[in-house]
Amino acid sequence: MTPAGRAEAVEEAPFRLRSVAVAAYGPTIFEGLGYGAAIPVVPLLARQLGASVGGAAFVVGLLGIGQLVTSLPAGSLIGTYGERRAMIVASGAGALAAAVAGWAPTVGVLAAATLLTGMTWSVFLLARQGFMIDAVPPDMRARALSTLGGAHR
Repeated sequence: MTPAGRAEAVEEAPFRLRSVAVAAYGPTIFEGLGYGAAIPVVPLLARQLGASVGGAAFVVGLLGIGQLVTSLPAGSLIGTYGERRAMIVASGAGALAAAVAGWAPTVGVLAAATLLTGMTWSVFLLARQGFMIDAVPPDMRARALSTLGGAHR
């Protein structure tokens, strides 16, 4: 209290997206680059392993199927273990799945690794969104999340 009996207002610095840029957008860009570079190679690898053109397309489609079927369970997993732990585990499992896919001896192993990759990507992205919701004030969330979407693409 001041001598006049009024409380002094404490001014806070305005929030800037730059303050969370490296922590929020860096891993998303890094992970997105990895997936973006690998996706064109998957059908070629499937064809090399003996898959038909349709089979190779199906193997690539398993990435999206993995994302789709894991979206709801990913939310529960993130709620139970937290965003940070979920992102770390998903990134590690995704890297392992990518390594398995790269050295897959059969189309079946490649398909399973591609499905797992889609599943880990879903967990990673949902955890990243949860992190952004916690780290960014409400009046900046729309901008922060749309920038996160751009970093993902």
